[in-house]
Amino acid sequence: MMKLTQSSRQLFEQIVKDLTNWSGASPCFNYITAQGRGNLTDLKRKGLVTTFKVEGEEWIKLTQAGKELAEKIYGCDAT
Repeated sequence: MMKLTQSSRQLFEQIVKDLTNWSGASPCFNYITAQGRGNLTDLKRKGLVTTFKVEGEEWIKLTQAGKELAEKIYGCDAT
């Protein structure tokens, strides 16, 4: 299993839980602090999430690897 720091794992868990509220993508402003930005970068470098902008707002979406990890760890379908 992929190694994540405790902080990166907590951020990943928050993102996964929040996805159902936002049709498969979650707004970054929900949890990105200065420290969280580093954890988000960690998740991006590990290929678990990607970000994109819509009308100036940054959003987070799980990659296929992120979806698979979410299913493995949390037993949920994070589509």
